[in-house]
Amino acid sequence: MRKRKTKRTGNRESGQFTSREEFEQHLERVKDGDLTSMDNLMADWPTKPEWRVEMMATFLTHLDTPKPRGNPVNPLEISSWILLRRVATSLDGVCHAVSLNDPKLLDLIVDNIDGILSWHEHMLSGSQSKEQPFVKTVKYLLNSDEKLLNAILSSPWIGPCLVSLVLRQAPNGPHDDLETVDNRLLIVGLLYNTLIHKLYRRAILDHFASQPKAQMNLFIKNIVAYLDDLKAYSRLAPSPKDQDILRSTMHIQKVIDVLSWDSRIRPYLVKEDYIIQFFMFLQAIRSKVLSVIRFVPMVKWWLWNGINLQSICDWLNHDPRTAPMVLCELVELGFITTMFDDLSRARREDEAKLLFNSLQVVAGHLRSDRVLAAVDEKWKALPKDVLQRLRAPGHHGAKIFEQFHVFITLNKRTLGKIEENRLVGEVDDWIPPNYCHNIPGPHVEELNDHNEMFACARCHSVVYCCKDCQTDDWEALHKYECSMLKQTRRALKQEDRWVPWKHRFRSLDGIANFMDGFFKSGQLDALNTMFAQQRPDYATLDKRRLITVHWKMSMQKERKKSNEVVTFDEYRERAKAWVPWSPKRFDALVKRVEESEGTRKLCAFVFPFGHSRLHVLFLYDASDEIDSREESRMTHGMMQLEYSSGEFTEYSCESSCCR
Repeated sequence: MRKRKTKRTGNRESGQFTSREEFEQHLERVKDGDLTSMDNLMADWPTKPEWRVEMMATFLTHLDTPKPRGNPVNPLEISSWILLRRVATSLDGVCHAVSLNDPKLLDLIVDNIDGILSWHEHMLSGSQSKEQPFVKTVKYLLNSDEKLLNAILSSPWIGPCLVSLVLRQAPNGPHDDLETVDNRLLIVGLLYNTLIHKLYRRAILDHFASQPKAQMNLFIKNIVAYLDDLKAYSRLAPSPKDQDILRSTMHIQKVIDVLSWDSRIRPYLVKEDYIIQFFMFLQAIRSKVLSVIRFVPMVKWWLWNGINLQSICDWLNHDPRTAPMVLCELVELGFITTMFDDLSRARREDEAKLLFNSLQVVAGHLRSDRVLAAVDEKWKALPKDVLQRLRAPGHHGAKIFEQFHVFITLNKRTLGKIEENRLVGEVDDWIPPNYCHNIPGPHVEELNDHNEMFACARCHSVVYCCKDCQTDDWEALHKYECSMLKQTRRALKQEDRWVPWKHRFRSLDGIANFMDGFFKSGQLDALNTMFAQQRPDYATLDKRRLITVHWKMSMQKERKKSNEVVTFDEYRERAKAWVPWSPKRFDALVKRVEESEGTRKLCAFVFPFGHSRLHVLFLYDASDEIDSREESRMTHGMMQLEYSSGEFTEYSCESSCCR
């Protein structure tokens, strides 16, 4: 028999075994630890399917060998260790086998995937293996066959492999080597490919969260450090690689998003430094993205930038205690300017939607004095070219631009009025943001910030200072109104008119802003109360001002249509009979209305009526247009909105009515 050369051919299909006997000889030598025969087998894949299956089975039998502790010392151990390393790293050969599309071979690999991954994890946790071959091969396997994908993602070893991969990276390592940076971005892509599958995501996240605190901090730090690798990649990579920058940015954004929604991992990730680092990265590569993305097929700059800006808003909102502080710093770094610059470039309505969602989150934080001051400063300093584009006739971002302007104006008026009341010594126990909805209940000491409040998890419309107050108020009232407020929120979100107020202000301010939407949009006829229709001389709507309405006190006497005018005392008794009511809550509101001669602060009070109507009590400016009869001597009003009718969802609600 002709002696076979041991030199690797480079083309695995060109060097074939001449006989079954020769093939079996190589298999026996591999079993005895012959590395040369191992190389020959890996280099010269047999053409016959049954030989390929037998060869891979021989390789994989070595995976049952116990893993050594430490480094091998004697020659026999060294030879066996090298052989096992080559067996474990023979995934390159596995890829070739998969490309041959042999069902039996695929089944063999699937059955042994745990052994393959366990050896890789053992070597990755030390220094015996390189990341690049493993990452490339596993990504290939994930995209090659559904059975292989299920086997890899359901393996208990995929989580440890990912952790070992990330922990091997130096968080402040060199970023001047393109090959090193490219290898790190491959790891980002592998993390993305494993976490996008929701069916298997939970087990992987469970392993991430089970790491010790020190390892968990390093794990998250290394993931965020990939942003620096991306920044270096944008500087080092040639222009044809620009699409890789966009793809890798979306990968790391998705990985961060998935990790941030896990309550066990969130405390390690939601930190001011990390959020600022993400935004500064977007700023650093922004000019390059805008210059090249238009030439990249199937990539839209507004989608890429809009998703990333919205992810920053979601990221900071995970921690409402620090969100205003982080948002202030982002605004100072140009967050608002960037969003409006992108908005001014929108050519279609769908291009502005993601940016509109981000601006909604910002608008939800305008109740904070610091955030409002920072946003107002940047608002006044918007570049002229941005303003010109936004004010162009028919521009899709013009409406959003004007709505945000109204948000700023209304919040400046509201906060200014509250501060003015405090200066003159007026004590208002229901307007400040640290108000608890449960007036007669047990209260903790006065809170310094509304972010320390608890909110109802179902409707997000009421807040409390402690869980005892929340439980007490649920039995007294909130369980009767919670479903209604939740339905209102769902209806408005379907029409993209719900503002996610992360500050969790009480319903009074929300309903006031809800009415502001009426006046601003000109939908004053939509109020449609029976009393106003039958006695229009009793109701005066001033269309020239946003928050001025003169309304006569009225309500329906019974649960049927009526225009009878009643007093507050009578109304209070009827309200107590309709639902379990808190007298102190209602008395505090009535006292506030009776003692107010007139104000520009639009306030409101909401409670359920048979789970079908929304009753709102408003306080408006004093006016001579209201007659001086006994039943209308106070400048307040009661109107009812038919919630059960379809008209309610047609109202323009630019801010939350129930948050």
